[in-house]
Amino acid sequence: MDNKADNTKESNLQKAQRRMLEILKDVDKICRENDISYWLDSGTLLGAARHKGFIPWDDDIDIVMPRADYERFKLIAKKKLPKHLFLQTNYSDLEYDMLWTKVRDNNSEIVEYKIGNYHNGLFIDIFPMDDYTDTGKYLKYKKKFNYIYRTLILVKEPFEKVKNKKIFIKNIIKFFARVVLFPFTFMEKKKVFDYIYRKIDKYVEKSKGTNTDIIGYSMEVAYWNFHIEKKDVFPLTEIQFEDGSFYAPGNYDAYLTKLFGNYMELPPENERIPHNLELIIKE
Repeated sequence: MDNKADNTKESNLQKAQRRMLEILKDVDKICRENDISYWLDSGTLLGAARHKGFIPWDDDIDIVMPRADYERFKLIAKKKLPKHLFLQTNYSDLEYDMLWTKVRDNNSEIVEYKIGNYHNGLFIDIFPMDDYTDTGKYLKYKKKFNYIYRTLILVKEPFEKVKNKKIFIKNIIKFFARVVLFPFTFMEKKKVFDYIYRKIDKYVEKSKGTNTDIIGYSMEVAYWNFHIEKKDVFPLTEIQFEDGSFYAPGNYDAYLTKLFGNYMELPPENERIPHNLELIIKE
């Protein structure tokens, strides 16, 4: 690839980052006006601490909210988000099968690895967190839920055009999953999500103890098991991210250390890559 192509790609990434920053500012405004707690999470918090903004090659933004705030945000955001933004949930976009909420930009497009005919504008991720005391139960039920979720989503996922052996094998697995779980194969997608969310409520409840001194990614965040003591999160503080100030865990050093280890150390150059295949910005 020549230098001109590299410069064009970098310029497009910077445009995308500016667009996502504006989404974050709109979400932050709604949260502050409605007393909704959130904080920067994952690579976004890392970027704030290490770069005072985006990790230079990052192409998404992550925030988290405690469960009650997360549910309130979804209700309020339906009415308060600007018209150029879209609140993406499994019910506002039935083709979207990740379980957490995204706020998407209507005037852009991301080419993602995941197939599907869902809204694919630039976005910020909003992950719910729940209180847990018994981390053993938390990990046990999260593993159980993850298996159920992945299987049911596989049943409802369309077959892919066979381009290689890996896709061929995946299509075979989907076929057998549909045969074994045929009641879900013919079930409306909304009812499948209803079933999944009933499981979430059940497993979250089973994972709770009498005290709630630990907070962690909920069942919806099926792929990650991160949890941390609430004393390292609350009270929240603020941290610079690009040209704004946003909420962060009170002890974000402990938070980031648990997530990444030595988070101030840059990864090898071959790992400094965006998450998505392509970013398309519409002016």
